[in-house]
Amino acid sequence: MKQQVLVNQAQALMDNDNFEQAYEMLKKGYEAENNNADLVEKLALAAKTLGKEEESIEYWEKLVELSPENFMAYNELQDLYFNTDKHKYYLTRAKIKVFQGNMGQAITDYKKAIDSTTDENDIINTRLLLAKAFEFVKKEGNAIDEYFKILDHKEDLAVFYKLADLYNETGDPHSAINVLDRAIEAYPDNTEIKEFMAKLLINTNQLDTALKFVQSDLNKVKIYLMLDDNEKAYEILKNSDHSDAQYNLLMAEYYFNKKDFAACKGEIEAFKTKEPNSPLVYQMSALIDEEQDNMAHAHYNWGRYYLMKEDRAMAQNEFLIAHNIDPKNLDVINAIVKIYEANGETHALLEFYEKILEIDPKNEAALENLAKFYKDMCEFSNAINYYEKLYEQNNKNYKILKDLAYCYEKSKNNYLAKEYYNKYLAKAPLTPENEALKAKINKMSEETMQEDDGFLNKLFSFFSK
Repeated sequence: MKQQVLVNQAQALMDNDNFEQAYEMLKKGYEAENNNADLVEKLALAAKTLGKEEESIEYWEKLVELSPENFMAYNELQDLYFNTDKHKYYLTRAKIKVFQGNMGQAITDYKKAIDSTTDENDIINTRLLLAKAFEFVKKEGNAIDEYFKILDHKEDLAVFYKLADLYNETGDPHSAINVLDRAIEAYPDNTEIKEFMAKLLINTNQLDTALKFVQSDLNKVKIYLMLDDNEKAYEILKNSDHSDAQYNLLMAEYYFNKKDFAACKGEIEAFKTKEPNSPLVYQMSALIDEEQDNMAHAHYNWGRYYLMKEDRAMAQNEFLIAHNIDPKNLDVINAIVKIYEANGETHALLEFYEKILEIDPKNEAALENLAKFYKDMCEFSNAINYYEKLYEQNNKNYKILKDLAYCYEKSKNNYLAKEYYNKYLAKAPLTPENEALKAKINKMSEETMQEDDGFLNKLFSFFSK
């Protein structure tokens, strides 16, 4: 509170062009407490106005430290660095470009900042920013080059990790392993880097080598299970934390290897209660189905696995294979329907709505979707067929009556259109829209009478000839 009063007093002095007094007042406040961003900003502005360039730089840099996203501070520093420090000038200009969302120009300025200095720490820190910028624009190869250049200056554990991650994410685990070899040589006592190495070796099926690096018991179990050394795996599992979801997953693998599929399913269910959104639930279930020669269900579970992995195309393929094997399975058909709905494949949906009705003739969702489709396509006789079936089994849904009436109206059957509109109005709430519908029905009645009179006149005329 005291510093804010001081800031206000200094601002009043600056408004009256008394910058020297304001500067001295603010400087004393800064020396007492230097973490007030408003005070530092005013102090930097006063120093700039008084031509105190070095002090102004000091205070703007302090403001950036206190408020890293202060755009004005970067702009002021950019101008001040232009004649004093080209490295900082380009570095600051790059940060401004980042703020503006222009990462391409920021990359160019980071490169110029590196070329403008011989200080090793400045080069390393700027290369780190450059590498991150390359990652942001999805130029992983350029990012990898920059990280290696950093390692030419000094070996850094975080950089080794970043390189290994980048190689692994871009589908080159063997290069990631080579990077970790170098990291382990530089940091031989680091257990985390060894565990990372073990995981990559497991993923590339280099199991014997993975055993030399693995640190965690559960990853040791995984290796032993992959090597079919079930008893060694089980000895470790017995003493593992049973509350850990990975314990259940590994026990499921153990029972799978032992062909005890009932126990395996039990462990999968236990895993599912702890990790309900894991695709591994369906992967393991599919593998059991395959072992038990239940291929329709295996493909169904593979479909669910791919859905969890957000690979809709592969899921659809698996569900269709399952359907071909077991065409009467409603779970499979409904899974296909959901994918077609998500893809907007309307005509493909019709076939499967019909298939649902063949198995479950009273399925309301299928009836409703077919009725709506045919109504929207102006195939009113087909729509009427489905709406009538729908209303037969659910006469509480009075809105169906309005759709039925509409379809009869469009089919030029005013008599039944009027009947169903009236049935709808008898059950529907009173609204301005329904009041307008009553008027429409009266008009329809008159039109019907006129049509009937016209028909009778034509008939009498025919017989009188």
